[in-house]
Amino acid sequence: MNKKDIAIIGMSAVFPGAPDINSYWNNILKKVDATGPIPSSRINERYFIPDDESYDRFYCSRGGFIDDYAHFDPVTFGILPLAVEGMEPDQLLTLQLVHSALEDAGVWKNKYKLDRTSIIIGKGNYVGPGATRAVEVVHVAEQLVNVIRHLMPDLKEEEIKRIKKEFQKKKGRFTPDTAMGLIPNLIASLVANRFNLGGAAYTVDAACASSLLAIDHAVNELVNDRSDMVIAGGVHVGQNATFWSIFHQLGALSKRQQSRPFDKDADGLIIGEGCGFVVLKTLDKALLDGDRIYCVIKGVGISSDGSGTSVMSPSTKGQARAIEQAWQQAGLSVNDIGYLEAHGTATVIGDRTELETLKLVFGSASKGNKAKIGSVKSMIGHAMPAAGIAGVIKTALALYNDTLPPTLHCDSPIEVLAETRFEPVNEPINWSSSGLPLRAGVNAFGFGGINAHVVLEAFTVKNTVHQAKRVAEDEVRVLARKSVDELILALESGSNDIGDGDFRIAVFNPTVDRIKKAINIVTKNKPWRNRQDIWYTNAPLLRGEKKIAFLFPGLDGLSSGETESVSKYFKIEQEFLLEDSMHDTKVFVSALNQLQNSRTIDLAMKKLGVVPDINAGHSMGEWLAAMSAGLVTTSSVKHLITKLDPQLFEVSYARFIAVGCSYERIKGISEKIPSLYLANDNCPQQVILCGTYEAIEQLITELKVHQIFHQVLPFQSGFHSPFIKDRVPQILEGIEEIDFLRVKIPVWSATNLAPYPDTVEAIRQLNVEHLIQPVRFRELIEKLYHQEQVRVFIQIGAGGITGFVDDTLKGNPYNALSTTSPYRDGLSQLRRILASLYVDGKEVDLDFLGLQTKSQKNASVKLNLGSPLVSTWDFPIHSSFTKPPKDTGYVRTQRTVKHPLAMAVMDNMEEAMGMYSDLIELIENKEFSNPLPQCFNRFGTESHVPGHFETPFNISLDQHPYLIDHALVKQKPGWHCPEDMDPVIPMTMILELLGEAAFNHERQRKLSRIQQIRVFQWMNVSKPFREKVVGERKNDSIWSVRIDKYAEAEVVLAEKLESSSLQLLTVGNLLDIQIDPVTIYDRHMFHGPAYQGIKAVNSIGDKGIRGIIVGSGGKGSLLDNAGQLFGLWLQLTLKVNKVAFPIKIDEIIFYQDFADQTGEFECTCSLTDINDETATANFLLKRDGKVWAVINGWQNIRLEFDERLWQVSMSPKFNLLSEEIYPEVFKFHKAYQKVISWDFIAKRYLPLADRNFLNGLALNKRKKWLVSRVALRDAIRSLLLRETNTAYYPIEFSIAKLATGQPVIQGPLAADVQISIAHKNDEAVAIARLGKPVGIDMEEIKSRGVGFEEIALTANERLLLKGKKDRDEWITRFWVAKEAYGKSIGKGLAGNPKTYQVGAIEGDELIIESIKVKTIKYNNYIIGWTL
Repeated sequence: MNKKDIAIIGMSAVFPGAPDINSYWNNILKKVDATGPIPSSRINERYFIPDDESYDRFYCSRGGFIDDYAHFDPVTFGILPLAVEGMEPDQLLTLQLVHSALEDAGVWKNKYKLDRTSIIIGKGNYVGPGATRAVEVVHVAEQLVNVIRHLMPDLKEEEIKRIKKEFQKKKGRFTPDTAMGLIPNLIASLVANRFNLGGAAYTVDAACASSLLAIDHAVNELVNDRSDMVIAGGVHVGQNATFWSIFHQLGALSKRQQSRPFDKDADGLIIGEGCGFVVLKTLDKALLDGDRIYCVIKGVGISSDGSGTSVMSPSTKGQARAIEQAWQQAGLSVNDIGYLEAHGTATVIGDRTELETLKLVFGSASKGNKAKIGSVKSMIGHAMPAAGIAGVIKTALALYNDTLPPTLHCDSPIEVLAETRFEPVNEPINWSSSGLPLRAGVNAFGFGGINAHVVLEAFTVKNTVHQAKRVAEDEVRVLARKSVDELILALESGSNDIGDGDFRIAVFNPTVDRIKKAINIVTKNKPWRNRQDIWYTNAPLLRGEKKIAFLFPGLDGLSSGETESVSKYFKIEQEFLLEDSMHDTKVFVSALNQLQNSRTIDLAMKKLGVVPDINAGHSMGEWLAAMSAGLVTTSSVKHLITKLDPQLFEVSYARFIAVGCSYERIKGISEKIPSLYLANDNCPQQVILCGTYEAIEQLITELKVHQIFHQVLPFQSGFHSPFIKDRVPQILEGIEEIDFLRVKIPVWSATNLAPYPDTVEAIRQLNVEHLIQPVRFRELIEKLYHQEQVRVFIQIGAGGITGFVDDTLKGNPYNALSTTSPYRDGLSQLRRILASLYVDGKEVDLDFLGLQTKSQKNASVKLNLGSPLVSTWDFPIHSSFTKPPKDTGYVRTQRTVKHPLAMAVMDNMEEAMGMYSDLIELIENKEFSNPLPQCFNRFGTESHVPGHFETPFNISLDQHPYLIDHALVKQKPGWHCPEDMDPVIPMTMILELLGEAAFNHERQRKLSRIQQIRVFQWMNVSKPFREKVVGERKNDSIWSVRIDKYAEAEVVLAEKLESSSLQLLTVGNLLDIQIDPVTIYDRHMFHGPAYQGIKAVNSIGDKGIRGIIVGSGGKGSLLDNAGQLFGLWLQLTLKVNKVAFPIKIDEIIFYQDFADQTGEFECTCSLTDINDETATANFLLKRDGKVWAVINGWQNIRLEFDERLWQVSMSPKFNLLSEEIYPEVFKFHKAYQKVISWDFIAKRYLPLADRNFLNGLALNKRKKWLVSRVALRDAIRSLLLRETNTAYYPIEFSIAKLATGQPVIQGPLAADVQISIAHKNDEAVAIARLGKPVGIDMEEIKSRGVGFEEIALTANERLLLKGKKDRDEWITRFWVAKEAYGKSIGKGLAGNPKTYQVGAIEGDELIIESIKVKTIKYNNYIIGWTL
């Protein structure tokens, strides 16, 4: 077997005293003995008579039980509630725990596919409570009535049958729907079925070693690459009188009623139970996926005792073989152990044999620090097949929390323990501080001589540079209690019961240390908000009539905030086609980037049930507040954006200045300076003024005199000042076209400190005043707080206005929250918002926080883990219909039927009605949730009402194969993956289909015009695209048609087509440019044959282009080719941003039949407008000298494509984006600013799996990662071209990462290609070499201080540096050389720069261990690579 490290990435458990792993770990740390008296529902107390030696009377009456936590939610898992009663509870608990383990592993959140996931369960073939009940219902019931017949011969047979039926009824259901739940091995199959697992699914039985054997099988599945992920664990809830009797007869139970492993007073075991699961991946895959890693499985050993004294007697020989095998597989010395989780059953022979084994394997006692030993059986009892997984989870948590866990009841260790290298842990010990290795072993030895051992190792930053924390950081503990003492008790006990009361706390990443911090906060009993990810209050702010306000940032929101994770999670489509870039110097245009982010957050909050009482905004944020409140529609805001010219708000002679004091303090100064105005009164410590250059300079002089902090802001605008007053008429032109509606939420204005008015005219006037009057934000917040009783202010989107609230309301009880954070993604921040709101008294969606809600608890069914004796008897037997019947509308009752067959039917109906009533009640009390994927809803029929229609819009490559010729990305001919080619529906095909949809409803008319055409986002057809076209009649001749969120247009239908008048379009002064169709489609247009319709270019001028086009087969191809002709002109005549795509058309007027697109057309494109963002033209299409159509206002958006990027786009096989700065060495950097440019690069360079990985990264990491992959793929392609004379597309090979972080090329092209990458700041370098290891690194030249030299360089290296003039440069060369060398041998620096030593310098080459490292200075970097 190939050795690989295996990561534990998720866990779940229920053990005595612990419903989950958090409670389990807290119990371990607090040394809780979770065993207790046996519940009477499990085994009746009459069985327990200490001095009775009968085989059915027992002396030990104590054990470990999970009855209190045995709840199951059947509806979630698609199981009928009535069927639960008769199923084996371990199957149901397993379903629930596997779901929890996968949730803990981030599977649901990250939407991992499970088609290569396996489930392997350690499970004994003990008779469970379900099977016991089945035996009693079928066999014991018959035995009972047989005895009664003999004892009571006078009893009528009818009465005997009634007794039997009553007994069976009291024992529980046994019907076809429960029978399947009693087959032991189907427990794994049930999990695979419910979660759609595609890997192996089976159980293993190795007695007490079962769950470790399950882990061994799981490791083999992963190592042999049969599975990508495996769930492994063990279950045991089979305690009953028969099971208890076996251990009683063996004398194995403790007469002291206590489990005392390795103690002199140990006299036997305590029976326990429980279930636990771990989710496993190979370490390298876990790292690649960014999973949270609890610890690493290094090795597993399995053995049998072979021949020995007896089958039931343990053997040191067999046990030692398993332990040695595991450590050999791990590649570690047994001396490296720091802790052993022992089998430790507390039986005399078992404990002594295990300790003798430890002496044999690990050696005898020696001086120095002893390794530690413990057994969780001292706390929960012996969980039989689940014992091993209990030990693994305990040890994994210990390694993860860096704490050596205590064991219980080992007060006087037996002598043989002192002879070993181990000693018991009596109190929790910080593992790292103990000096012991962060490695552990776990023993599980089964009856019959089956032995298992697992070696675990801590996963720390020292192991790798990548450690994912997001799962842990998003875990939250939320508690509410009625007093401080109750809340502290709940924190200390690890309770996960949310509870109720006004003393509330939310703690994210609830580690042991952070829970201690939380306890300290609660002890002080003062509200704690928005600090260290902890919220606490003793007086929730939202009690009574207190309100929530949403605050929308305006210009303050120029800082970015991640919202992509939010839009994906809530399926919120982008409504505004705005670039996610903050590099535009035009303030108005930059501020509009807030629009989409705020809209996404606003919709997400409302989907979570958080609806404000009041909306308000800062500056332009007031518009967003209005849109959120329903005052204006999204389409109105879109329209306003297209109408308002950004230059209206840019004033070249005015500047803004921020001043760090109140307006009252500065008012006397500012009023004396002409042309200086208050723009923003933000808070007591900040105002912003706007003035001319001269006014600002005068103000600065005064501010310096008064020593007031100030800063001139880097933009020019006249916002909120009289400087734009003269532009009001132009502004009104846009505002007057907005349709205002009645608000759903009151919107307060920072202009007049009042709610928005009711009349349209007043609203429009206020909008104008809002732009030329100051923002009185401080006064607004004060008024909302004191007058409107707002206590919670939530900033919707990025920005800093919460700081204004903090400064304004300092000293008052309030909460100011921001929905975005620079430290985490949008979803994680929303979880904190909800937690904070809950603490302050609002009912929130606790499901979103991963917590169980009251409705979920109510929906849970209490599982019966035993089969109690029948002790009560209703006699004579009453009908099951004696309960008041539910009103079902059925007129017959049992009393009204006489025929036996009819009575049988009534019996079945009663049971069915009860089952469905239970199901209905559960669904009513809880929102139905299904863990399985839902089918996609297909549109299939049309809807027609007068003046309205809805038509299916189903487009796929199967139905429209020509669309592959409208793919934006060129790949290798015959490429297998359409997603890598990005096929999209042309805008012209969309407009034609919209036109036809309207035309089909009035076919007696002619399609005269299509106008106001807008396309909002690409319609990708790599997978079938299914939406619907909605049409609404505007008047007698015009239909408004749309595909929601994608496109819209107006279609004009007329009795006859218009007559064409003389149409003349000019191309301007002719340019000396000649081009043929072959060159056009080879170098300029991405289109394939079905959309290649430019047949000739007749003339090219400085204002346009004229050529011959045809419809070339694809739907919409004729008009698309007209657009191509205009796009070609842009590419041939512009110097920058030459590439453009269509986004809107004002109108197309058809003078001939729209459907007749045959023949050749002369097309003239004449430019009407061009700016940095867009280019607009009018088109004239003529056929046979007659005008066929005129297109007015065809507008393209200009993209940030330079020649290099476009050539890579057009011919990725033969062009590189990176620069070869030295032979073999390729460099790339953040050459582009706009998101769409990087999106194009990703689609050309990365296969689908890599793009998915890229999209999973945090936004601030994506470009850096993509830059390095571009450089690396170019280096590989260049190498293969040089060595094999074959050119490859960037997407043709896969790059993976080893556990060390080292990149490797995979697939048939690998051919012993060695690769290495390095990146610094915004730049990356890469190298590829054939047949020889290689490493590369780059570092910035800068002073690192004397301390750095001592850490990084040996004494001999410092001697080599003597006399070097530029010491900083040479220290950097040494550092780079070491990094490059470490990469070349696959180890990196391993945390110690002195591991490798530079032995000599030859020019710019440094020699380490006979390997030369070439170093060069490039700009302000040193780049080095092994030769």
